[in-house]
Amino acid sequence: MTWCDRAVAVWSWSAGPGRSAPVSAFYSDIFAGRPSGRIGSVGVVVPGHGTLDVPCVHWPVSAACSALVGRPASPNWSASLTWFHRVVEVAALAVGTRRVVPSFRSPHDPCWDLVVDEALEATVAELVASMPPVVAAAGPVEVLDVLTQCADALARSGLHLARWKPDLGESRDPGRRLVRSVLRRLGGDPNVISEPASVETLGELARLWLAERARLLGYPVLRPRVRMTPPAEADGDWRFELELVDVSDSSRWCRAADVVVGNDTARAVAGSDRHLVVLERALAAAADFVAASVPVLSALGADPSEPARLATPDVSTVLALAPRLADGGVELLGPEQVV
Repeated sequence: MTWCDRAVAVWSWSAGPGRSAPVSAFYSDIFAGRPSGRIGSVGVVVPGHGTLDVPCVHWPVSAACSALVGRPASPNWSASLTWFHRVVEVAALAVGTRRVVPSFRSPHDPCWDLVVDEALEATVAELVASMPPVVAAAGPVEVLDVLTQCADALARSGLHLARWKPDLGESRDPGRRLVRSVLRRLGGDPNVISEPASVETLGELARLWLAERARLLGYPVLRPRVRMTPPAEADGDWRFELELVDVSDSSRWCRAADVVVGNDTARAVAGSDRHLVVLERALAAAADFVAASVPVLSALGADPSEPARLATPDVSTVLALAPRLADGGVELLGPEQVV
């Protein structure tokens, strides 16, 4: 078995390397039932023979997972089939222990993605070390990508078999209809009608899913915000400061300056010293986004730890561009009569 074009190519030798068997010779011999797939060919690199085109069955990941999951391994299987069986086992365990979260491959292609913690990283390393060379005979193989595709297929098929449907009511609101469509795709529903993609809704979904990934990994879930402070004097400047706040507890927050120096306030929000890097990354991403979305606050992109100071006329520009910040998940916090 060889991994090729996001599918498993099933093929065999007839009388030693260099002479491939016809598809009919092994098509019904893989399992008690026949693998569902497309008959074609695959180019494999054979030592001493170069690249050979051999007839094969292109076995879709979903079909391979359905056939292998929950099935005991056989001592009569080839090394490559045994390896793919192990990949499906690991993927099923990840799905069963909630190590998957929704994600987007593209705006119209939602998928289930793996949450890779240290234990799963070690398992992936074992799979890489044990992978038979024939699996990569058609080209380099990213084992984590194979594992992720298997987990995606198993999550979809599991939800489909359970006849799961998102309970979002019958609202005709475009945003809710889009969410319903995305969730039905993730549930393996083959009869989903694509809804017009709203950038704002897709962005909000992506942020929710990233937050869920962070929770599963034990990371702090953060929301950036910009605090605007009016001047003490009538002719003074307004101050705009970047902050990070815990999504689940708004009383836990810190300033950008706290993150930069890594003080106790930042540690309290991070939860531990090893999670300070999560705050640093969140701050860097927020600073870049704010500077790009609201050019008059570009000083925050250059040095997030220092507040940006604006004259009163420039504040109206910030308020006019506030919807851009909201679309990116950044809250603008200020006097109630202004914001």
